[in-house]
Amino acid sequence: MNKKLAKALDRSSNKTLAQIAFLIRSAEDYQQAVDHYRNEMKRLSPQTTGHQIAHEDHNLLPVLMTGYKEKFILQTF
Repeated sequence: MNKKLAKALDRSSNKTLAQIAFLIRSAEDYQQAVDHYRNEMKRLSPQTTGHQIAHEDHNLLPVLMTGYKEKFILQTF
């Protein structure tokens, strides 16, 4: 587990999604981030802002994977 990524995913870290995407270095890291956002969506009511933000982050994360990361994502998944 990537501890820096786990710390960045913590709601109190105030990290942007781009900063989180930068910390992803492997398929395991990417899966860790995706699982985090999925768990947030399950935990929160669909009517809450937190759920909507987690849903948007989950959908936008692959878009922020540019350059070698985009190639990595396409090859891995």
